[in-house]
Amino acid sequence: MIKNTLKKVLPLPAENINKRFEEISTEIEYVRNISSDIKSKNDEQLQKIKTIFNDLKKVTAQVADIKQLGESEKGRLGSISSQIENYATLLKEITLVSSACNKTIDTVSGQLNYIHEREKISSQRIDSIHKELEIVSQSASSLKKELIMRSQINQRTQKEILWSKIFTDTIKGTFLERQSLSLGRWAIGYPCAYILFRCLQVINPTNILELGLGESTKIISAFCQNSNIKISHCLIENNPTWIDFFKKSNPNVLDGCEIFVQDYEFIKYRDYSDVRVFKDFSKRLKGRKFSLISVDAPLGGDMKNISRIDILEIIPEGLEKSFVILIDDYNRPQEKCMVKELKDKLTNSNVQFTTGLYSGEKDCIVVCSPDLSFLCSL
Repeated sequence: MIKNTLKKVLPLPAENINKRFEEISTEIEYVRNISSDIKSKNDEQLQKIKTIFNDLKKVTAQVADIKQLGESEKGRLGSISSQIENYATLLKEITLVSSACNKTIDTVSGQLNYIHEREKISSQRIDSIHKELEIVSQSASSLKKELIMRSQINQRTQKEILWSKIFTDTIKGTFLERQSLSLGRWAIGYPCAYILFRCLQVINPTNILELGLGESTKIISAFCQNSNIKISHCLIENNPTWIDFFKKSNPNVLDGCEIFVQDYEFIKYRDYSDVRVFKDFSKRLKGRKFSLISVDAPLGGDMKNISRIDILEIIPEGLEKSFVILIDDYNRPQEKCMVKELKDKLTNSNVQFTTGLYSGEKDCIVVCSPDLSFLCSL
């Protein structure tokens, strides 16, 4: 409007004025735009200020809380400070006590070192004592075994002495009274001599088999030579030198005795190997029967498991209906094993028998038919 009016009133300067107005209008528009931008920015800043103000409110509230918490913590810090002071006092006391303890520990440590040294010395002494005790224990064990062995020997010797008395009293006034005998040791003992004498005296056997030349031979020969009946005395021995020596030392003892000299050989019997026997034993005695068998050979003490198995070859064919088998050295396990085999063989052959043990320095066992069972209690 102003522009048009001015054109009418001032046509010539109007152009300049119009230009100026245009410029002013442009500037006003620019100012408006700038104002608008400023307003927009102001709004943004105002919004930020509001946000900051709200945040400040929150911070103020938090500061108030923190201040209140600080007051509370201040009280706690005061309490903690008081406790720290107490702890400091206690620490000083502990330090003093610790110092005293360290001194005590040093003293105790010295005493312990002394004790350790004494322990080493004591340990060495104890080891020495242990070794001495082991030696003493071994000696005591050896002594105990020796005492047991001596006790057993003494018991057997006492039994043998008793049997000696019994035997001596028994043969008084009989065919054997004047016969010199040396019983024991390698020869048969008194129990064996006693039961052999009683068998000869009571049952009067007519067929006698003897394994091993010795004192039993003297007893049997005295019986045969003083008997009114004909008696067959068969003797088996392996050593001709021993036979000659025996004949020279005991004249006429072997008169009427049938002597078979049979060498030794070693055989396998069941599970037992290297068992010493008389060679061709069963062949030599084939077809013969005996009422009394005395077993004191072959040598058996060095056998591992079993010995003197020769008679097992002629059992039961070589036995009369009424029989006695007399086995010396039953105190040894080898003879015990043989007697077990003998009993098994008699049982398997349906032969009735009974047994009796005569105990002395060298045990003697009797295996006989039931009709002669009284021999086991003589």
